[in-house]
Amino acid sequence: MPKQLVGEQIAKARQILELHPLPPVHQANLQAQLCDLELHLQSHEQVDYERMANLLRGAEAELEVEHPIVASVISGVIRTLANMGI
Repeated sequence: MPKQLVGEQIAKARQILELHPLPPVHQANLQAQLCDLELHLQSHEQVDYERMANLLRGAEAELEVEHPIVASVISGVIRTLANMGI
């Protein structure tokens, strides 16, 4: 169930990115992080979610001033990971 919630937050982040595109560098970086997280959620391998959460926190910090809507969605992904105990 928690993985499903993260998946829902990732889908929401992608929708927001379509509506509020970022500069190409930020867009590519964030899309890559979301894809990486999504792939790891689908695998049955041990994953370093803490590292992924830290990467997302960094992206959130970079975007919060100029792109607050996108930053708030990233924050939602981070909160969901935290609710999973990460």
